[in-house]
Amino acid sequence: FISVKNLQYYSKFSENGTDIDGVSITKPAEFKSECQSKNIIMPRHDGAGDNTGCIHGTCLNKFPWSVLPASFQVRKRECTTPEELLSAVKFGSRQWDQDVSLLSDDQMSRIPSVFVPRNCSIPLLARKKACDVLSRFSKIRLIGASLTRHIVLGLDIILSDDWVSGGNRQKECRCDGQFSESKKCRDPVNSLKVETSEDQDYYYRIPRSLCETADVQWGVASNTEMYNRLLYSIYNEFCDVSNTENSVVEKPPVLFLQAGFHSLRNKQSLVEDLDLIMKKFSNCPRPIHVILQFFTSQRRSLDVKYPHQKREVLTLLNAKYAAYAANNWNVGTSFHVLDFMNLTRNSMSSDGLHSLEDVNSYKANTLINLLNLLPFRQIGD
Repeated sequence: FISVKNLQYYSKFSENGTDIDGVSITKPAEFKSECQSKNIIMPRHDGAGDNTGCIHGTCLNKFPWSVLPASFQVRKRECTTPEELLSAVKFGSRQWDQDVSLLSDDQMSRIPSVFVPRNCSIPLLARKKACDVLSRFSKIRLIGASLTRHIVLGLDIILSDDWVSGGNRQKECRCDGQFSESKKCRDPVNSLKVETSEDQDYYYRIPRSLCETADVQWGVASNTEMYNRLLYSIYNEFCDVSNTENSVVEKPPVLFLQAGFHSLRNKQSLVEDLDLIMKKFSNCPRPIHVILQFFTSQRRSLDVKYPHQKREVLTLLNAKYAAYAANNWNVGTSFHVLDFMNLTRNSMSSDGLHSLEDVNSYKANTLINLLNLLPFRQIGD
């Protein structure tokens, strides 16, 4: 791997797409001075998480910005297939611009770092390109809770090219603070830059002002009952033969599912949901892309409070789920697993679990890059 220090050095002297010593660098838009000087993250104060920066009730809310000039470094070769991209994210690693060998995992997670994908690069897409990719599909539906909400905010940031407040309208929730789990910052109606869906209950959509030609909506699923209800609504929306829109196979829809935390907490519940998806969508008259986000990493300080979410436990579960899906997926759709465990491992977070702007914009950008590599006329062409 190229060291973070060298990547930062290169980024100072390169413009978008310029090769230096065989490395192509793309910077994540202009490095925002406000986020560098005033990066405030409001604590959640609800007893969950570890309230980063809070000691004996006193909270220090100012932190270094998680986004670095090298956060979206690009090498000579970009990932060219879905399999390459998924492997690059799954087996990539975090790197720090200092010696962290003597630091604990929790100490490392309080220092900005960059994620380096393995073997190939995932370029940060310009807002117009990102919109064009999302518009290739008839509909994109994301079902999940807080981790999915943060990906939606990441999509907002990329589509607006606004790293200060592209995903949140509250003045107290800017830069990394956009991803705070405080009630003030996570309210879909009053805080997030999303619009209430006109079509379905419990859904919010990416504003049309950011990408008029794309239909991207997030279904809020904070428990298993809601998750299954939304899944049934998606089936009816994508596969109901009485819907004339579904009788013409042109642009396939995309279904993004969050596995883990709130909705899916153990192997059996995920297996049951995968079985449900396979049974429900096996007779769908149109091809569908299904993307599943697996468990992510929490800070070590939460292991005692949430032992079922230890990274060692979840890494094993991720492997079992992937094997189960690979061996049992028999639907005429394309199925892809996004494993963000290494991306989130020892990354900065607001509460020990929920990552900040670097990770969530990286997740969103990875999702768009994956879609860019998928067929968008008819699966199998």
